[in-house]
Amino acid sequence: MKILVIKPSSLGDVIHSMAFLKALKNLYPNSTVSWVISRNLSGLLDGHPLIDELIMFDKDKWQKLKNLPQSVQEILPFTRLIRKEFYDIVIDLQGLLRSGFITFCARGSVKAGFDTAREGSRYFYTHRVHTDGIGHAVDRYLEVVSYLARHIEGQGETAFKQPLLFPLPVDKEAAYAVIAFSARWLTKIWPPEHFAEVIARLPIEPVLIGGASDKPLAEIILNNSRRRGIDYTGKTSLKELVALIAGAQVVISNDTGPVHIAAALQVPLVAIYGPTSAEKTGPYGWNFPHSQCTVLRASLECSPCFKRKCSDILCLKSISPQSVLEAVKVYL
Repeated sequence: MKILVIKPSSLGDVIHSMAFLKALKNLYPNSTVSWVISRNLSGLLDGHPLIDELIMFDKDKWQKLKNLPQSVQEILPFTRLIRKEFYDIVIDLQGLLRSGFITFCARGSVKAGFDTAREGSRYFYTHRVHTDGIGHAVDRYLEVVSYLARHIEGQGETAFKQPLLFPLPVDKEAAYAVIAFSARWLTKIWPPEHFAEVIARLPIEPVLIGGASDKPLAEIILNNSRRRGIDYTGKTSLKELVALIAGAQVVISNDTGPVHIAAALQVPLVAIYGPTSAEKTGPYGWNFPHSQCTVLRASLECSPCFKRKCSDILCLKSISPQSVLEAVKVYL
């Protein structure tokens, strides 16, 4: 059996889909899985033991009109590549027009996606999976496997409790804390002076991570913490980032991709949430018994508001450095 999974982005969403992948392989243990992934995230899944083939494309070129000539040059060979194989099952976990188009181009007898998929993508599916949109993203992806078990295979429910990426050799003797201080939304970023205070008071070595564009913010934090810590901002590939997080004693992070990497690798985690919902997009399993995830958030009427712009960001400012240090202490 050949299965095509379309989930090109984003980093956190791809990690959330790892539970789905394991459940899918439990349902179809002898299947080969091809995965459509954005080129800039391919390092995250390269070498994954449950994925037989990565099909990469530059998703950013597809969504910018100014890149239309280049996009056409990439789309045509990409669609030819997709159409070379016949897939028994095609699954669109992304649910946008771009992924719906890829689903349409792929040759397959079963094409499944969410009935809430946006931009008209659901019209490209032969099977639409109903979800209420209330639960966590991980559980929503697992609903797809349950649907396949019930409606395609005629079986009962299929479930998988915890997402995992892949096993990594870890040296826990090197005691350090990973600090993920940035985020794509400005409203998700805990104040840099708060991060600086935590870094200055940590009993183990702080390691700052982020993209190259986060370097100015890293400099502010380091200057305010008297240059304490190791700055890996802009210096790691995705594979190296995963390995770095896997070896940490604790991860302190805003609501951003490293939160979900830490949760998937079951590394102790302190996650700081402001305008977003931990119930929907928090580290999976943070509210399970005996979880190694702590979510800190303010009890404000306006939170979560899901706003990308805010003049005050009181929901994050009111989370004190002391509360983060107390949460970290539990894991040390």
